Amino acid sequence: MNKILSSVAAAAVVTFGAAAQAATVQIDSFNDNQAPVVAAGGATVSDTVATTNAIGGSRTIEVENVSGPFSTAGATSSMMGGQFFFSNDAGTQGNAELQYTGLGGVDFTDSGSNSLFLMEVVAIDLGMEVGITVDGVTVSQIVMSQGNIAFNFADFGGADLTSVNDLIVSFDSNGIDSVDAIVDFIGAVNPVPLPAGGLLLLTALGGIAVARRKSA
Repeated sequence: MNKILSSVAAAAVVTFGAAAQAATVQIDSFNDNQAPVVAAGGATVSDTVATTNAIGGSRTIEVENVSGPFSTAGATSSMMGGQFFFSNDAGTQGNAELQYTGLGGVDFTDSGSNSLFLMEVVAIDLGMEVGITVDGVTVSQIVMSQGNIAFNFADFGGADLTSVNDLIVSFDSNGIDSVDAIVDFIGAVNPVPLPAGGLLLLTALGGIAVARRKSA
């Protein structure tokens, strides 16, 4: 089953800000080096590494070249933290997956505290379809710009988020040539509510809007 959410939902979660780093269940920080996986000529190529930075202790990167010269994905670490990168050469379409399998029943809700997956996209040029598959149930959305994007647990109907065995994060060029993206972080989080000042501001703005309507 695959549910595609609107890009409006993706844009709305940019307001999570620093909450992206407050995951109670980290899926992957990418704070290690995994050699680029390169696919060409319509091939599908994968590579698996053992790493303490990924849930379950290992990360598999799979790259499918749909058309064109080369599609490439990998992980790289730096002083500023790790990143996952996915790129397609000029005139190339491709797909990539991050696979975390054999998890043995991970509770991504953290005993009911968490309600969504959060992913930090630090760079993207042309937009692509990004999805998360939990034990065969896929939720995806079209991402057009950088920022934090959320996948609500409630959208994964039929999947038990308290006992997950396999999780896959997918990146699909969706028929667009030369798509590139960089992801900094993936985790399961408990959304941080707006601080009191933010709520007061929203209340004030609402009051101004009502006053304007009454005076019209």
